[in-house]
Amino acid sequence: MEITRTFAEFIKRTTFNDIPAAAASTAKYLILDAVGVALGGSIIPGGRIAIRYARELNARPACTVIGGGFKTTAADAAWCNGVLAHSLEYEDAWPEAMHPSSMLFPASLAIAEEFGRSGKDLLGAYIVGLEVFAKIATSAPNITHTRGWHGSSVYGAVGAAAAASKLLDLEVDAICYALAIAASGASGLIRQRGTMAKWYNQGNAARQGVTAALLAKAGFTGDRNILEGAEGFMDVFHADGGFDLTRTAPALGKPFHLVSPGVSVRKYPCAYVYQGVIDTVVDLLQKLGVSYDDVQELVVPVTPQQRERYDHPVPRSAIGAQFNLRYPLAVALRHGKLSRHDFTDEKVGSSDIKEAVSKVTITSLSPAQIPEGTDPARYQPGVILRLKDGREVTHRLPNTRGRYDDSTPKSVFVLPKFRENAADCLSPAETDRCIALVERLEQLDELSAFTDIIGNARSVISQ
Repeated sequence: MEITRTFAEFIKRTTFNDIPAAAASTAKYLILDAVGVALGGSIIPGGRIAIRYARELNARPACTVIGGGFKTTAADAAWCNGVLAHSLEYEDAWPEAMHPSSMLFPASLAIAEEFGRSGKDLLGAYIVGLEVFAKIATSAPNITHTRGWHGSSVYGAVGAAAAASKLLDLEVDAICYALAIAASGASGLIRQRGTMAKWYNQGNAARQGVTAALLAKAGFTGDRNILEGAEGFMDVFHADGGFDLTRTAPALGKPFHLVSPGVSVRKYPCAYVYQGVIDTVVDLLQKLGVSYDDVQELVVPVTPQQRERYDHPVPRSAIGAQFNLRYPLAVALRHGKLSRHDFTDEKVGSSDIKEAVSKVTITSLSPAQIPEGTDPARYQPGVILRLKDGREVTHRLPNTRGRYDDSTPKSVFVLPKFRENAADCLSPAETDRCIALVERLEQLDELSAFTDIIGNARSVISQ
């Protein structure tokens, strides 16, 4: 089997009519989610740096920079929007602990806008790219955990090239070349978590996908079998083996990954691995009807892998706090909730949160306490709440709300989150209009009504 060609043929032949309605519905809310995160990211310091950098390139104005108030080339717009869509650590989280929308949507939007594609074209290509991303990622062990690569951006470059190739209507051979070119640009180190460079990983993958497809369209070539074989894409990133593209490639679209197993929506702007334990703390406080002042100690038993990765002294920066287990738990304990507005340098260093952090105790589970078959890096722990009146209550949510296997409609989580993220950039009327446009994206003959709103967000144009 020629694996790369199998992927290319799927990209070429799949039409919007081949996509299940459930996949299209979910994809629209993931797009709205990514746009909201990018809008929120456009007003934080790192996002402003990215916008200013892209603006100062003074490149050909063709494609929208979300929240930027200007246009630039397709590749530069994809890069900047990819950075913004990952900057809050708040976009989608797939079962494999990856976040493809912050790469694939910016790449898809840039090509769609550059070449005057319709909303249906944009939506269909984005879904096709997600499917390619997912089937490559699920064919192998998680290289984020096993080898230190940032799996999202490594696979994201190829997924973004798939989406861009679909929008450009490339022939099968050219799609193979686009995937090959993108594979050579795939990169990203997970050690960058807690820094702005992790956002760069995602932006770079979006740019690589756009650039690769445009080069292939112009006749640039690459190894047509790049995904497989010795020194191929998978062999290089998975030197220890274990990957099996012959299993996942024939399963492209059977079913679409958006349908099964599905995709998770993050409710809190921090690492996905402890979203469930934050839910648990919030639930327990509400269930008991207790306040922060009633709490003596919050004990959270985690796996040794989780403790090594996420249990460190709380850093001074908001970016670092996104990957620190103690900080979001302390905020949830103190206020009974957690939002993106809690992740500022000022709040991270505040005395009230420092006091709350002192009430949080992280312990290690023994191997016997971890359910058999559970990924120790993704286990959702319970908590023990010790109250000043002597009571001790244990609670654990079996599943994180908004997780891929949660039957709750994605709109329940995405719509209020989008409104919160957009509030500093869009008026209520603009927010409603943006939601309405995305919800009927496949009906839009052209994208300007949508891009005008997200590109001209009022709070950042004057920066």
